[in-house]
Amino acid sequence: MYLAQKFVANLRIKDLAATFIQKMWRGYRTRRWYENLKTSCAEFQARVRGNFARQKYQQLLEERRNLIKQKDVSSTKLFLGQ
Repeated sequence: MYLAQKFVANLRIKDLAATFIQKMWRGYRTRRWYENLKTSCAEFQARVRGNFARQKYQQLLEERRNLIKQKDVSSTKLFLGQ
């Protein structure tokens, strides 16, 4: 009887150890996944904000160019008396 109890206790200890290792591994893997997700989201948001800023800057440059062209045309007309 004693050997059977010792065998069962040993199995239970091994089972608990395996469960503990699995728990720690799953927690580690989930933490790494979450950190990777946060980093990826931040990088994606930075790229999107950068693209929007570059587009807005190009629009402002285009508006400025158009305004300068309009002023040149207006001043030329005034100079020529038209």
